[in-house]
Amino acid sequence: MDLGEFYKKHKQYYYWKLSRKINGMGLAFHAEDVIHDVVVSMIADENCLAKFEHLTEPEAKAYFMACLTHRMIDIIRREKRHREYLETVECYEKKLKTESCSAETIVVEQLDFENNVAGTLRLLSTEERELLQQVFVQKLPYREIAKRSCLRESAIAMRVMRLRKKILKICLKRGILCERPEKNASWA
Repeated sequence: MDLGEFYKKHKQYYYWKLSRKINGMGLAFHAEDVIHDVVVSMIADENCLAKFEHLTEPEAKAYFMACLTHRMIDIIRREKRHREYLETVECYEKKLKTESCSAETIVVEQLDFENNVAGTLRLLSTEERELLQQVFVQKLPYREIAKRSCLRESAIAMRVMRLRKKILKICLKRGILCERPEKNASWA
């Protein structure tokens, strides 16, 4: 079935059905935008479009409704992450206003205050501690570290990202941090 014809023929039905779901959940989205996003993403994906064009009308309706449902789930998850992020940012903004320092400084002070630096570093492998030393203490660029270790620069960047997440996880687990810091912090 042609997607353009399908869209023209069934747009109102899906708008009605989706707007009822959205209003029932108290979400601040427009059903028309969600439907439009799904259609645009289907047009952009050649495999999806080819699959859709070989479906009968009842199959196309079911497939389109499944696509809408999955898009709504994505939107709800994104909205939840956004709300959590805003709550975390507000919490740390309050903390930063009272202490007038950066998020990284707060973590370092917590580590020092709790005497957990050595304990946290002992939980890392030798390779991870060396990478930590090179990146954060010696402040070497990824390119230099990659040359020294005979790895690609992207591999070093990925290892640093994973190391930051691991340290954050250890800090959260050990109670050094009581909650996850904002996602835009340079160490998170």
